[in-house]
Amino acid sequence: MDGGRAERTLTRKFVEKDRTPARLRAALRRKLRLARVVLAWESLWPVLWPAVALAGLFVAVALFDVLPLLPGWVHAALLAAFAGAFLAALAYAVRGFRLPDDDRARRRVERDSDLAHRPIGTLDDRLAEGPAGDPVARGLWRLHRQRMTETIRRLRVAAPAPGVPARDPWGLRAAVLLLLVIAVAGTWGDMPPRLYRAVTPAWSAAPDQPITLQMWLTPPQYTGRPPTLIEVPSEAPPPAPAVPGGSTVLALLHGGEGTAELELDRRALPFTPLGDGGQRVETAIGDAAQIAVRLDGRRVGQWRVTVVPDAPPSIRFSEQPSGDPGGRLRLAYEAADDYGVTKAWASIRRDTGPADEEPLLLELPLPGGQNAVLRHASWHDLTAHPWAGLPVTLEPNARDAAGQVGKGAPIRIVLPEREFHHPVARAIIAQRRLLADDPPPRHDVARRLDGISAQPDAFGNDTVAFLSLRTARARLLRDQSAGAVDSVRDILWNTALRIEEGNRAVAERAVAEAARELEKALSENASQAEIDRLMDQLQQAMEQLLDAIAEQAMRQDNTPFMPDPSAQYVTPRELESMLDRMRDLARTGSREAAQQMLSQLQDMLRNLQAGRQGQPSPEAQQAQQALGQLGELARQQRSLLDQTFRQSQQGASPEEAGEGAARQEALRRALGDVMRQLGEGLGEIPGALGEAEQAMRDATGQLRQNAPGSAVQSQGEALERLQQGAQQAMQALSRQMGMGMGMPSGMPTGQGFQRDPLGRALNGPGAPDNRSVHVPDEGDLHRSREILEELRRRLGDPQRPGEERDYLRRLLRQF
Repeated sequence: MDGGRAERTLTRKFVEKDRTPARLRAALRRKLRLARVVLAWESLWPVLWPAVALAGLFVAVALFDVLPLLPGWVHAALLAAFAGAFLAALAYAVRGFRLPDDDRARRRVERDSDLAHRPIGTLDDRLAEGPAGDPVARGLWRLHRQRMTETIRRLRVAAPAPGVPARDPWGLRAAVLLLLVIAVAGTWGDMPPRLYRAVTPAWSAAPDQPITLQMWLTPPQYTGRPPTLIEVPSEAPPPAPAVPGGSTVLALLHGGEGTAELELDRRALPFTPLGDGGQRVETAIGDAAQIAVRLDGRRVGQWRVTVVPDAPPSIRFSEQPSGDPGGRLRLAYEAADDYGVTKAWASIRRDTGPADEEPLLLELPLPGGQNAVLRHASWHDLTAHPWAGLPVTLEPNARDAAGQVGKGAPIRIVLPEREFHHPVARAIIAQRRLLADDPPPRHDVARRLDGISAQPDAFGNDTVAFLSLRTARARLLRDQSAGAVDSVRDILWNTALRIEEGNRAVAERAVAEAARELEKALSENASQAEIDRLMDQLQQAMEQLLDAIAEQAMRQDNTPFMPDPSAQYVTPRELESMLDRMRDLARTGSREAAQQMLSQLQDMLRNLQAGRQGQPSPEAQQAQQALGQLGELARQQRSLLDQTFRQSQQGASPEEAGEGAARQEALRRALGDVMRQLGEGLGEIPGALGEAEQAMRDATGQLRQNAPGSAVQSQGEALERLQQGAQQAMQALSRQMGMGMGMPSGMPTGQGFQRDPLGRALNGPGAPDNRSVHVPDEGDLHRSREILEELRRRLGDPQRPGEERDYLRRLLRQF
């Protein structure tokens, strides 16, 4: 009873244990499959590697692009040789390969797991049944299988060991792998067309038709930069070009077969066939970083490019905006751009105006040329604008040829306004200001204008002024249109100017307007016919201004202020000469110099307007008198210098040297008196005069020692310092009096030291030069005209090559 129960318990136990081998059998099957793969690789790779090495060698040779360089029949023969060798190696691999069976897989697993007695086979063994089914034997059998199962849990498969090094003692497979890696790394991105060319021999390639490629990278015209030329073949590889944004590429290809393609990064464009057998393509570069040309799948050339974006312009006010005594606004600015500024303007907003109020746009003239950095100053008459005298904010703006706009830091100022002295003119301007209110008090202003016009004696019985006031009154009362108030404001402004200054104010405005139009035309490279028309207009306006000045001087009771009559001034004839010279400069292409001369002329006219403010102060009169004495000193110093020079050449006696020393000492003492008068009149003594006094002292000592040769140098230095001191004194006097001055009559006026009313040197009659822009002299203009005529003669010669005539035509287009 107890024995039977123990047998059933043992049998149930082993039956429960016998349920787990299902999972172990699945794991065993995986191990056996892995063992078969390892055995298959160990059987395949020793016979397959020659074929793989041949294939890798062919790919490396193909990527190096060597085969297309060979004649077609050689290329085909090599392809056949590679194919034959590859097929032979593949056949050898097929014959030598054997698939492993299950028994070999079990043996491999048991060997790698260091198992003895073939435990894997016990899973398939069966117990032979003894007499009456001995239960002890069955229990022992199950116990044995359990132990084998525990052993199988530790099965493993080692890495394959095909033994190729024994078959390849020279390591040829490593050499092939190295070549393949180098080829792939060096041709990445260009492998498909290379492989295609390697398997397609060029049977029709003509060795006498070399491929030539010319490619121009052309920047936008406004940059002023020349195109970059890339050629294939080339003696030296071109550097990676840097081109401005917006550049185009034009490629011309000759030779070869098939249709070429231009690749811009990943974008491909086909070439267009030409009549001479060549091909061309032209397109925008955009933001491409790489340009390549391919012909029939073969790369002709490849270049990396750097596209430099066009930065927006920058602009700022280089000086604080200021006004002159006449109420004109001076704006000095500095602008910069990669390739030049095409337009500049100032935006003016009223500080007390509504937020949505339209700003006043004031155009800033540009100096001539396409300079990357521009510095310019211009004058603007806003005295007639309703905002004159009000706080405003000025913001500079600049635009380049690409349409980009840059803004500068805003500046807050009070717009200059004109000051009126005539009581009637002041009353008219007061009514004009009231019309700027919203809504304008039409009836109140009309009533006050009626009262002003009722007293014509107050404004000299001027019929024009009387009719203007009556017209303004009637328009305010009867014309209810939106533009009526603006027209009345203009009428009142012109009437106030006429009452204040007569026709002179109108003439000044006409001159300013004509000069502004001419300056704009010069900066915008207008035609020569337009330049001549505007210069004629400016000349007529200047003549009317001079007539108005003379008329005003005759009508005034008091004599207007005029500086020293002995000073040198620009006459109307010299003004006409300046305009003629400006025409010559514009015609010969020196428009920047013509614009600079126009700017100097505008300064002279402004100083002329500022010089009518009244009689000079006693200090200014004293300084003027001292300047006249300084001119006389300069004449005497030059005379003494000539005498001393002759004595140094001929030999001077002690008596003559002593006489020269006495004259030099007298001049030095006279200079001291002049310096004292200038100090009292100007509040300062020019430093150059002190240096002149010291040079005179040295010359006196050298003459007393009978050394005229040394004295010549000291006297020459004294004369030069006298000239510099006179210029400094005149500039100080101009600032004090608010107008330009001429040179004293005693100063030298020969070539190289002529002065205009501003005290600046003249290279020729009426030709200011502040050394910022070279103004050509007469010789330069003559040579320029000769060169211009020679270029025109060559352009008209039909025997010259067409390319040369095209170049001359483009060169002369701007003239």
